[in-house]
Amino acid sequence: MNEALLRGTYGTALGNQMLGFALARGFGERDVLRLMQTDRVTLADPDARLSFGPALQFWEHVVRTLADASVPIQFAEMISPGELGLVGFAAITSASVREGIHQAVRYYALLADTARIQVSEVHEGLRLEFIRASEPGLGMRVMKENSIASILQVIRLASGIDFDPVEVAFRHPAPHPLVAHRPWLTGVTKNYGVSQQLVVPASSSTVTYLFPAGSSPAWTSQPGVVASGNARARFTVLPGTHLDCWSQQYDNSAFWDWLLAQQRTSTP
Repeated sequence: MNEALLRGTYGTALGNQMLGFALARGFGERDVLRLMQTDRVTLADPDARLSFGPALQFWEHVVRTLADASVPIQFAEMISPGELGLVGFAAITSASVREGIHQAVRYYALLADTARIQVSEVHEGLRLEFIRASEPGLGMRVMKENSIASILQVIRLASGIDFDPVEVAFRHPAPHPLVAHRPWLTGVTKNYGVSQQLVVPASSSTVTYLFPAGSSPAWTSQPGVVASGNARARFTVLPGTHLDCWSQQYDNSAFWDWLLAQQRTSTP
């Protein structure tokens, strides 16, 4: 295992959440504590730290035993900010979603010191990047997914605002099935391994490609110019127009109907 991960630790606030999650799903306490290589006395100490390596084994065992790819999402959904110590308190006492994210990132190392979260300003929003020494395997994949989902859950509950990120991307391949992963970021493009690419074959007639605003992140196509619906993005192919394609598009009233119907949503 990567040396940085071997030296890594996480707090008992997170450890207690993991134990509670496993017990609620029928795992025996003795077996869970053995997997986590800890005990009740240690978990009762808010200042104690647990080794990160056994946490990977814990998550791999849980997912394989339950045969359920949605475990990271289930774990995030049960998290309460008030049970995460200073991290939860910092998020709860923040005046806005933006401040809550900054505060949660600032104190994240109290939960786990195996990752660094980098925050950068992007237009009017924020970009969060989890930087962690990686380790192949199911346990690491689960840790990555529940880390992202848990941060979002804490900020949503603390702020009372059910906001959606613009995009969430992972370097690892998508889990199967994705049924549980789609609702937790409704309306968001979720990229696993590769970005959502649009492949446009040669066409002799006008075609509009649509990317939905709903929970199914996949491009679809319809013949002609499509101006109705609530697609997040659309791409229209106008064959034979070459560099003067804008003349045909600007003469199309459906394009203007769609463009003028767009509204800027408020930023929390």
